[in-house]
Amino acid sequence: MTVSNPTPLKQRLLVLRIIWAALLFGECLFLGVIGGVILPHQPKPEHPQPIFVWVSLGMLLTVIPVNFAIRSMIFKKSRAMGLLSPAAYSTGSIIFWAGCDAVAFFGLVVAIMNGSMWPTIVNVAIAMSLQVITFPVAGKLTATVDSMF
Repeated sequence: MTVSNPTPLKQRLLVLRIIWAALLFGECLFLGVIGGVILPHQPKPEHPQPIFVWVSLGMLLTVIPVNFAIRSMIFKKSRAMGLLSPAAYSTGSIIFWAGCDAVAFFGLVVAIMNGSMWPTIVNVAIAMSLQVITFPVAGKLTATVDSMF
């Protein structure tokens, strides 16, 4: 398939950065709403559900490593001469960020259900931190045209 008007690498990277920022902004906004609006005005539940805290930890310990492995496989499959195609970089990164997003949002929902941010805020912080450190950069991307965007 021939693309008549290829998207420059800078533009592709900008789109990825917007996606990255939108996912992270949603998590931060939800965290702010929970911490500033919901929990201060919500009565403490009589029977908090500690099982959800363990499920949140289980998600952190399984979802993120699995998504990281999937991302690595996608990257490995598309490498040519040590460079990574923008399509593979985009796909792998979005899959990984979605896993981090899922873990963070589940942890925040558990905080609402249990009436306390502790201890699920630790899982949320780890997931969000992993998402932050995987900020999209052009380091080893190829400038070849592909049909991702």
